Amino acid sequence: MSSTPHNIVLIVTFRGYNPRESSKTKHVPNTVRKILAGAQGGSWKYLSLPDEVNKRIGQKAIEPLYFSLIKPSEYGVKKGEDFARGAIEIYGYVGPPSKEFVDKVIVNLINICKELMNKEYLHIASFNVMTARSEAYEY
Repeated sequence: MSSTPHNIVLIVTFRGYNPRESSKTKHVPNTVRKILAGAQGGSWKYLSLPDEVNKRIGQKAIEPLYFSLIKPSEYGVKKGEDFARGAIEIYGYVGPPSKEFVDKVIVNLINICKELMNKEYLHIASFNVMTARSEAYEY
């Protein structure tokens, strides 16, 4: 059995972001979604994270599968205080079954995320990158 992952998981957390306090921040979750999921077309002018990773690697290595915002789980959070605290994107790993290649993909993903953290308009406080293998269980 290969030791390469089936998925690469990226979790980002937001800082200083409250859409109720500033109209400049109300689009943060949607902008981050478009970047992480690689949305293209129309007047979209920001980078696509999966496309940028694949370009830096020189071949297709990841493809976006799932995206979700991370919202507070506390019961009774008042309306207006239930804004997203972060986001999670799950990428399918489609590169070759090589640990060295996976490491190269992860390093490039981390470097791009560091670049994104420097973009003030994204309000990214931190990020985590993890690999995951899928196992099927019958029940």
